[in-house]
Amino acid sequence: LVQKEFQPSRIVALDHSISSLAYARRVMREFDLRGIEYTYGDASEMLLDEAQFDLVTCRHSLQIFNRPELILKELYRICRPGGRVYITN
Repeated sequence: LVQKEFQPSRIVALDHSISSLAYARRVMREFDLRGIEYTYGDASEMLLDEAQFDLVTCRHSLQIFNRPELILKELYRICRPGGRVYITN
């Protein structure tokens, strides 16, 4: 939806579950989407440069972390000044 609505130059999807990433890749193929980078990793220590995204989302997962404040810190770290962090639970 983000890709079709906003046409961003880059989309990165990060998850700590290999099976979730595999599912996301299947959905991407089914909807004929391209250009999404799927990354395996820990959301509390993302291996992404700071201030590089205009929009950062965390969907339906903040409550599963033992220390959600670390996740929030990372989300804001990778978001550009003036960008948006969008969280849903």
